[in-house]
Amino acid sequence: MKFIREPATDYHAQRENYLTSHSLLDFKRCPQFYRRKTLGVAPDLDSQAYKIGRACHVLALEGRERFENEYTVGGPINPKTGEPYGSRTKAFAEWVAKQDREVLSDDEALLVEQMAGSVASHKKACELLQHGEPELVLRAEYCGLPCQVRMDWCDGDQHRIADLKTTENLDYFFYRNQSGHVAGDIIKYGYDYQAAFYSAIYFRVFHEKPEWYWIATEKREPFRTGMFAWTDTTWAVHCVAEIMHLIQQMRECAEEDYWPTGYEEVQPVRR
Repeated sequence: MKFIREPATDYHAQRENYLTSHSLLDFKRCPQFYRRKTLGVAPDLDSQAYKIGRACHVLALEGRERFENEYTVGGPINPKTGEPYGSRTKAFAEWVAKQDREVLSDDEALLVEQMAGSVASHKKACELLQHGEPELVLRAEYCGLPCQVRMDWCDGDQHRIADLKTTENLDYFFYRNQSGHVAGDIIKYGYDYQAAFYSAIYFRVFHEKPEWYWIATEKREPFRTGMFAWTDTTWAVHCVAEIMHLIQQMRECAEEDYWPTGYEEVQPVRR
């Protein structure tokens, strides 16, 4: 098998040696920002949304046992009130520092449970997730650069990849605006480029074009889950062509050691 099974920490430790979809999107947004992140000058910001998203991935895709091995739920209790200390108190911070697992407050854990439960109740998503494994890694050379991907879920026998996303509102995960243009989280966060990058690396390894699915679940009531199949081959080809162009730009920036922001020129403002 060409799949690599390794802890997330080992995978992320290789980011300096391999191009990832997140690094590619950083470069697409701003080459200078990408360069600063690779040098460690602009460190990753671990937001609350990312924290909840990671926990949801673990519970929904890797199971209860793995979730309980990676997360501690709750916090210290104030003996005077019998209530938990607030997450911004000194007592809570000191308690967190002593834990050997990532901490979720009771409210955060409840949110993760509701999201993972929504995924588990979606018939089509469950059918897809019955076959395959979570968090499989692939590494290959693409456009002259070593690249790596870590797939949320992959069924190598059927050549299917599923990516679990969290969203504020499922209605806006994917839609067409009044002008007919594709909009929503898929465009806003570059999920289409991520899918194209993962699919390209998969093809390099297995010489098979994978089917791609997004499973999106809401982070608030009514906690709906939806499943989206990426079937637009023209769109996918466009993203792959753009990725190849971005990688070529990346190589040129490295050769010249020039990393622009993209806003060096005066920008015209027109109606």
